Amino acid sequence: MQNSLYYQFIGFLQTPSLWKNEEIFNLEQFNTPQIKLSPSHDFKSVFPELDTQYVMGKRMEIFFKEFISLSPTYKTLASNLQIFRKKVTLGEIDFILQDLPSLQIIHLELVYKFYIYDPSILNEIDRWIGPNRKDTLQQKINKLKSKQFPLVEADETRSALESYQIDTSKLDQKVCFKAKLFVPKEMLENGFPFINNECIEGYYLKSKEFETKEYSANLYFIPSKRNWPVHPKHNDQWYSYSEIQEELSSSLEKNKSPLIWRKISEDTWESFFLVWW
Repeated sequence: MQNSLYYQFIGFLQTPSLWKNEEIFNLEQFNTPQIKLSPSHDFKSVFPELDTQYVMGKRMEIFFKEFISLSPTYKTLASNLQIFRKKVTLGEIDFILQDLPSLQIIHLELVYKFYIYDPSILNEIDRWIGPNRKDTLQQKINKLKSKQFPLVEADETRSALESYQIDTSKLDQKVCFKAKLFVPKEMLENGFPFINNECIEGYYLKSKEFETKEYSANLYFIPSKRNWPVHPKHNDQWYSYSEIQEELSSSLEKNKSPLIWRKISEDTWESFFLVWW
């Protein structure tokens, strides 16, 4: 894929916020404003290590910092600020930003997630889980409220921010929580409570469902995780149904649910997870 860093960055920016109504989770969303960006933007010189390094969360933090540097509205005062107590890490502050028009200082936590919807789970909010069932939306919300945002109240955080001349009592706290969501195929037209339904990106299948004739005639690609934010239309290499079987089998045997891009026609693509469970 040509310009993969550019398309990853655009995918990050275009991923919607997980909620619009702040009363649902009692967390204020930071909505990324529009910026002008060209495919010729030299990402490799800005962060050359991204070609081979960094897990999803760290990549998104680097993208967010680059976005802020390109925005005329905000300025990064501090990022990835480690807070220690007697050499023990209490936590990390993702970003301290300044809103330039208002001069307001913002403590921002960045979250970028892929969740699938499991209707077999009893409580609605608990149904949004990671593709490998290792994390949930509710767990992340709880962590933000109980650990990440209260961290600014620690004496060690106040001390760390003194060098930036920041009064923690006057910080405005926000979260930039972006997500791509996948639901059972038969529920694609449904509306879902609590979340921004614009985040619905595709569906997911069990392995038996993928073995039907419906899928055998199309072309596919299994993107690496760093390319999960990318729209499949930017991909230029495709494989037949039979050609991807070995890679799929290997992932499922390791209890890993791969993301799959499906090319149906020259101008029609789909994204879906094939889950192992």
